[in-house]
Amino acid sequence: MCSQNLNTLFFFIFSTSLILAFTNSKADDNARASNVTVTSLQAVVDQQVVLTQSLQAELQAEKNRAAAAEASLLSQLTASQNEIITLLGRVAALSTPVAFTVRFSTYDDINTTHTPLRFDKILLNAGNGYDPQTGMFTAPLAGTYAFFLNQMTANRHGEVLMAIVKQSAIVDSVFSAEYEEQASTLVTSHLGRGEQVSVVHQGGVAIRGSWSTIFTGCLLHAD
Repeated sequence: MCSQNLNTLFFFIFSTSLILAFTNSKADDNARASNVTVTSLQAVVDQQVVLTQSLQAELQAEKNRAAAAEASLLSQLTASQNEIITLLGRVAALSTPVAFTVRFSTYDDINTTHTPLRFDKILLNAGNGYDPQTGMFTAPLAGTYAFFLNQMTANRHGEVLMAIVKQSAIVDSVFSAEYEEQASTLVTSHLGRGEQVSVVHQGGVAIRGSWSTIFTGCLLHAD
């Protein structure tokens, strides 16, 4: 009877040991599996972090490129708008006629020397560049101009010298010496906007008025 009880006790202890060993082994396996799973998940998370950072860097680079492209387009647009404004101004300038023809209103002799002659009879003044109060033509536009002057000597004995003057410099002159002799000249000159041209009696006898002495100018080409 005692021997049977010992065998039963031994079997119980052995069985319990096996169960505990199996349980511990299973727990170890589960722990190792859990560690492997956590490690794998951490690796995946790390990869996602790296990928996210890379995507963020690429996105920022794209934003920078887009901003640079936008700035470049805005600069080009501004330049194009300025060019259009310039071209419109040039078209307007080229479409604006500038020309004048003036003479004296009477047939009286004129002998005012060394000052601009004040032609008081305006036949044409397109662009309003000529001022009869001063005898000055003021260029409303910068460009190349042509000027024509015709004069007639009024005195039977003597000579007369007339000059076309730009600012204070003579650009051309005309000379006549016989009674009622006519002389003329045509000259081109570049004028800046606001520069002035006039006719000056440089010396000698009087000139004849009315149609006998005429001053003409016109814009050939605007800058």
